[in-house]
Amino acid sequence: AVQDYALALNSADRLINWTASFQHAPKASQFQLQESYLIKAHSLYALKRYPEAENAYLAALANLNKKDKRRLALIENLAATVYKQAEALLQEEKKELAVAQLLRVGKVAPTSSLRQNAEYDAANYLIELKQWPQAIKVLTEFRDAYPKHALINTLPAKLALSYRETEQWSLAADELKRMIALAKTEQEKQDISFIVAELYDKAENTS
Repeated sequence: AVQDYALALNSADRLINWTASFQHAPKASQFQLQESYLIKAHSLYALKRYPEAENAYLAALANLNKKDKRRLALIENLAATVYKQAEALLQEEKKELAVAQLLRVGKVAPTSSLRQNAEYDAANYLIELKQWPQAIKVLTEFRDAYPKHALINTLPAKLALSYRETEQWSLAADELKRMIALAKTEQEKQDISFIVAELYDKAENTS
């Protein structure tokens, strides 16, 4: 309550370990254990010890009653610990490792609201790293999973680039055709149409 997270963490750990280690000691109640796991997880997060906080939130969720109303918020916190690990790696210019963490958000917390942003960010970093096959995989899965996402119309350009870089000319053309409908001026539509035609020509798709 007074934000002394180090001492809160120490106290929570003592109670958890006491219960686990001493056979003849008075046992903590399930409620006390449950709250101790929560305090441990929140304290580690506040102390920015995100890998440890991730494990602590997993333990807290495992010990939490299935009907507890805090479950959804804890899943969001769990996702945030993984996202924070990715951010730390990005600050160290370790983009490949950061991408792996961003893609882990959806695996650790599939229902989290952070999942969509994490996967979109991962795709952008994969494009920066020129890891085209994985970028294509993440982008196409993103489109299938979130067809109404606010940024869905940014995907054709990213996919077209990725397909061109992997010399998948016909697929690149298909993506650019989507951009014709999104073009704001007739000149823009014409320019895109010409590139689409060139790509189909490269793919030997004369029709």
